[in-house]
Amino acid sequence: MTVAAALDCTGIHAGYNKVAVARDIDLSVGHGQVMTVLGPNGAGKTTLLLTIAGFLAPLKGAISLDGVPLRTGSARRMNRAGVVLVPDSRALFTELTPVQNLKLAARRSRSSVDDVLDLFPALRLRARLRAGQLSGGEQQMLAVARALIQAPKVLLIDEMSMGLAPVIVESLLPIIRQVADESNAAVVLVEQHVQLALEVADVAIVLVHGGIVASGSADEVRREEATLAQAYLSGGTDP
Repeated sequence: MTVAAALDCTGIHAGYNKVAVARDIDLSVGHGQVMTVLGPNGAGKTTLLLTIAGFLAPLKGAISLDGVPLRTGSARRMNRAGVVLVPDSRALFTELTPVQNLKLAARRSRSSVDDVLDLFPALRLRARLRAGQLSGGEQQMLAVARALIQAPKVLLIDEMSMGLAPVIVESLLPIIRQVADESNAAVVLVEQHVQLALEVADVAIVLVHGGIVASGSADEVRREEATLAQAYLSGGTDP
């Protein structure tokens, strides 16, 4: 069955000061699909997400949402179009409670705090704490919940597992699968836990030195063991 594309990126060159870090990136993510973007540090994964989210203007190429070309290079404009980023820093208001963080994000959304918290029961139990007092896993839950309350058409998640124990990651990643299934949002997930990410993803791309070296269904990419192994031997530092 063909899945209608929510997000299309064609020929994207992304980088800083006219220097491309990611080059010739083509990707398409359907409604209700999860795409995982894999690759070593330095591959350009974060730069790609920042460009799709509007924090960086693409050096070249086009981005479309539901077939409509977008004016890129403005995070506010992309957010209003329905593209929401969960950054690796989480960027929470640490002095506010989880509910207060969610209410601030929900100002332009019809989604309710209760609906979003249904996905993250642990946050209900921490409702009176400040966000800065939450555990790392709970803070990541809140960062994702804050994105979801904005009812995104495209949800971008950068390094959900940053600083978290593997057992916490194992509990969080299936929620991303549930989010895509229930909200029909297109999800683009940058993740270092390769096998866990491929378990929840429909499709995947692998970036090395700014270019795509493998792409296809999650099962197809999983079978490219030699390519994955070589990719993660290349090292570097993600921009």
